[in-house]
Amino acid sequence: MPQHTKILAAISQPRKKAAPALPQAKQTSSERKEKREESKITRDQIDAAVAEWHAENHAKAVELGERFNKKPRYFLDRLYQGGAHMVNHQEKVNPYNAFKAEKAAQLFGKTAPELHEEFHDEYAALTPEEKADLVERFTEQKEELPKICRDTPRARMQDVSNTVRNIQMLFQGLSVRVGVEGFFCIVRNNPDFYMIPQWYFTSVELERYMPIAVRRRWDTCEVGTRLEAFAVAGCDTMNLLRTTKQKVDFLKGEIRDGIRSGLAEITKREKIVMQYMFYTEDIVLRFGVVLIGWTAEKFCNPSELSSSVAVLTTLRDAIKSGACKWVKLTATELKERKAQWKADVASGKVLARSRNPRSDLGVKRPRPRQRDAAAASDDNDDDGDDEDDEEDQEDVDDAEEVDGVTGITTQAPAAAPPKKRRRAADKAIPGAPATSKKGPPKPTRGKENRARTAAAKGKPMRDDATTRAVLMRMKSRKQKSNTIISDEEDDAAASPAASAPAAASTSAPASTVASAPVASGSAAAAPVALAAFTAGTTEACIDPLLTMTT
Repeated sequence: MPQHTKILAAISQPRKKAAPALPQAKQTSSERKEKREESKITRDQIDAAVAEWHAENHAKAVELGERFNKKPRYFLDRLYQGGAHMVNHQEKVNPYNAFKAEKAAQLFGKTAPELHEEFHDEYAALTPEEKADLVERFTEQKEELPKICRDTPRARMQDVSNTVRNIQMLFQGLSVRVGVEGFFCIVRNNPDFYMIPQWYFTSVELERYMPIAVRRRWDTCEVGTRLEAFAVAGCDTMNLLRTTKQKVDFLKGEIRDGIRSGLAEITKREKIVMQYMFYTEDIVLRFGVVLIGWTAEKFCNPSELSSSVAVLTTLRDAIKSGACKWVKLTATELKERKAQWKADVASGKVLARSRNPRSDLGVKRPRPRQRDAAAASDDNDDDGDDEDDEEDQEDVDDAEEVDGVTGITTQAPAAAPPKKRRRAADKAIPGAPATSKKGPPKPTRGKENRARTAAAKGKPMRDDATTRAVLMRMKSRKQKSNTIISDEEDDAAASPAASAPAAASTSAPASTVASAPVASGSAAAAPVALAAFTAGTTEACIDPLLTMTT
């Protein structure tokens, strides 16, 4: 039989829509007629094959009836109905069956066909009153017979075997008619007789699937033995618990589940939640139901009940037996309970459900304004611009140099002032472009500026003959910068030979000295001074230098 059950992967996949069918071409009348004739021929062939199959089944049923001394209808019912007649059995007593049952009891040893041939005319001569008396006598005898025989262990085993066989037939017939799969297990619940657990699977593949379903080792015999032990123990989970705490937790859980399931059943709400704190307001007055038969001292959440196993067992048994249950209130009772609840709330005996107020109730919540936030952003941008300007000014000051010999003040070309960054747009203005908080990059310090800064730290800026000669003259006279010259050096520098060139150099403006042309002999004076300096004669190297400088 084809299986129609979808696997989990197929169910979890998204639904696939079928592609639209292509439009069919129109058929002519002759084509449609030819197609109808072909369909008729196919149906006739199928009907002939089915009729042949039915004839074979009937012939086989007659053969089996003669072989087992039963009616052919018995085997036909087994084949087509699959044991369905055992479920929908005949309730009304047939007078003819009652007549045959009475004759069979009087004439033991005769079969039903023999009784029919011998006493059929006698039954036809009975009046309706006599037939009614037969039905009444048969019904009384049937009620007097024991329903089940449990006298001996052998009788119990026979009853179990017959019932298991009937259940198997019902399963097989249901599987053929409807298309179902399943299994069952029958175990004993008392030690008065011995019986192995009775298992039945509609297919072998279903039994092989059980280890995969439970995700652990599955042994059918072991599971059946465990079920039998649990049933013989009374089918009570309490017998499996050892400590008192485990029993208390189990009983409280059963009480909670019983109350909630009863409330869901009477209110027709499967996901309803039981309210114990506001029971009257949320349950009684809202749904019009009330719980009766509560055996504990006070009505509260099961978790707050006493830890006495006896008290919890009594309440659990009352819920299971129906002594503690939910009932509907009438309109009058509901009105009275509502009035009583309002009176209790007014007097302060009962607290009604209410929301807790805010912790900052009555206090205005501070909220930053958009304009203030934008102004603070602008101030931060201005501070950043000022810092950039200060750094640029420091770079310009470091670039200024003072020549110790000539007193010429050289200044690096002033860099272009950095552009002011555009202020941040007002956030309150819609559509304003976003601005970056980072300032513009600082102007790159050129190679000339870096060289002048290095000279200010004492490193030579030039390396030619003239510069070396001037430096040697300064070292010989121990001349230093005017800001750090000492008194002894000042007295030594006061001589006419030393003061003449210094006065000439300091009195002339920087622009005049810088632009004065050098004498024609200055180019030749530098080598002479360098040669004299190399020979060690200081006086010989001073005159050419003075000539060159003037």
